[in-house]
Amino acid sequence: MLFEESEICEYISEHLQISVEESKTVLVSIAEQHGILVVRAHKVWSFSHLTFQEYLTANSFLKKKNYKELSEHVVDLHWSSI
Repeated sequence: MLFEESEICEYISEHLQISVEESKTVLVSIAEQHGILVVRAHKVWSFSHLTFQEYLTANSFLKKKNYKELSEHVVDLHWSSI
């Protein structure tokens, strides 16, 4: 999954209640210090490893207790690791 830099900065800005300009500094710090996010192309970011995306997806389903929708994806080849 790829993210536009502006989209990530908006999320960071909203979550930390800082300006969008300040959020760019936070984004770069996350990338440099923790390596969770990486630049894939000009102003296009992604998780450094698919495991982060998989964890956050599973966590979202569990928090929402949205087991019905999750079960619908079991047969979805796009979600398969095969």
